[in-house]
Amino acid sequence: MSKTLRVPLVLFSAFAIVVSSCGGDDKKSDTSADSLATDEMVVSMQTIMDLGAATPESSVDLNACPLGDFEILVAKAPAEVQALATLEDQLFTYVYQNVGEPPHLQCGRGSLGAYSGEVPAGDYHDDLVRLLDNFILTFDADKAHRGGTLVSFCAEPIGAGGGDFCEADWYDDNVWVGVFIAGDGRSSELADQWLTAVLGDVVANVVQLAPSIQTVG
Repeated sequence: MSKTLRVPLVLFSAFAIVVSSCGGDDKKSDTSADSLATDEMVVSMQTIMDLGAATPESSVDLNACPLGDFEILVAKAPAEVQALATLEDQLFTYVYQNVGEPPHLQCGRGSLGAYSGEVPAGDYHDDLVRLLDNFILTFDADKAHRGGTLVSFCAEPIGAGGGDFCEADWYDDNVWVGVFIAGDGRSSELADQWLTAVLGDVVANVVQLAPSIQTVG
């Protein structure tokens, strides 16, 4: 089994077709009282990334998932997502870097994954379109949430082959956090529900777990 990399971001290069149900260029950031503080998370992520020098389209394996216990993260997902979990598959945890992007942290097993990194410069949707350039992207309406913006979408490969997935991301001025569901059972709505259920935990977990994370191999 191959690693559950942010696969659509690293395998293809062509063009993207974007279908938007929302006018997705409008940023809908939230400044409510329950806003998440992510300044410490940025520092902790950089500490982990500095452990191993991931180069473009390469990964550095880690001894544990820096986003938290992956099984606990999945257990907080909707029942439909939990049903897709495959404990017999290997859990992958690593730092990965896409071409032209800062490195990011990723954990995944089977068709489910979670990841996080420093927020890219520029428009978030435009960055996704650039990275997922051989997929048809269908965006849901952006939503303000906990001091940032929720972006959810599904991606369908252009041409033959598999790789369909749905994803939900949250970003603020510092970081982005995302979850994805690949293959059968994928749904942007389910990804959104999963992300909102674990977002606060992931932000706290990265800070708490960073001192114990090591590279392996």
